[in-house]
Amino acid sequence: MAEYYGIDISSFNRVTNYDLIAKEQDFVIIRAGGADNKTPHGFYRDRKFEEYYNELSSRGVPLGAYYLAAKKFFTAEDGRIQAQNFMGLIRGKKFNMPIVLDLEVPDAGSQTKVTDASVSFLETIESHGYYAMVYASDISGFIERLDLSKLQRFDKWVARYGCMPKNAVPFGIWQSSSKGIVPGIAGNVDLNMTFNDYPDIITKARLNHLEGR
Repeated sequence: MAEYYGIDISSFNRVTNYDLIAKEQDFVIIRAGGADNKTPHGFYRDRKFEEYYNELSSRGVPLGAYYLAAKKFFTAEDGRIQAQNFMGLIRGKKFNMPIVLDLEVPDAGSQTKVTDASVSFLETIESHGYYAMVYASDISGFIERLDLSKLQRFDKWVARYGCMPKNAVPFGIWQSSSKGIVPGIAGNVDLNMTFNDYPDIITKARLNHLEGR
């Protein structure tokens, strides 16, 4: 079984050499932006998103994008509006890796509320023709904040350091470390791996506004 290795990056990372990243990484997932947590349904664009996208796409690196959910993420309307914000951030760009809801920071609330918001977000992404995925930690995310039974049909990107995920399975992408060292990045970076050839899967399914083959 093939294995593909990649990183995820945001403005918190410092890229020093895009050529090395293109040479060494099978894929990169970029933070497009997220909720600003200051105004209802307000959001921001990651200040490095355009640069990262332009530099890496021009080098042919398979790319995905993620959006950091709000702390107050409790209703279907929250999910729908934030997904629409996300779609505005990535409009006109080509991605052949998943388009991801990042559930790192929602306040502790009922699993039902956060799950309802997540399903609405993911369904909105799908309605725009994208391959939807949800990111969370194996325990504090998928087990403590979410109702996994309602997320079975959605692909999962799971953070679990030290061993492979044991709860949110099956999963599509495993984030195995937040302290990776790779050529082209100064300092630590998140490390990820997958067994799935997402560019092939997404292109054949004619998702992410890509032409099938």
